Amino acid sequence: MLTDTRDLVSVTEASRAFSRLTQEVADGRTVVVLKNNEPAMAMVPMDVVEGLTKVGERESDVRLLALALARTFTDDGVRYDLDSVLAEAGVTQED
Repeated sequence: MLTDTRDLVSVTEASRAFSRLTQEVADGRTVVVLKNNEPAMAMVPMDVVEGLTKVGERESDVRLLALALARTFTDDGVRYDLDSVLAEAGVTQED
């Protein structure tokens, strides 16, 4: 993520100008808050948060799709019942 140095503010500055910064963020600006000259957090517009949430959901969907495709391509047609699998592991359904 490229950040304009004008969007970097110290914790102290963010504290002093919180109301102004929240309005600017609501208007679309992203602000990176520095603690000890290191990025500690970001103030971002809600549409950015919603976009990140959607990306996370799609990532989960892609992982499930990849698993389904891998299973499809590697399926040898042999099926095992639960009792056989448990017996191989040395346990029963009651365990």
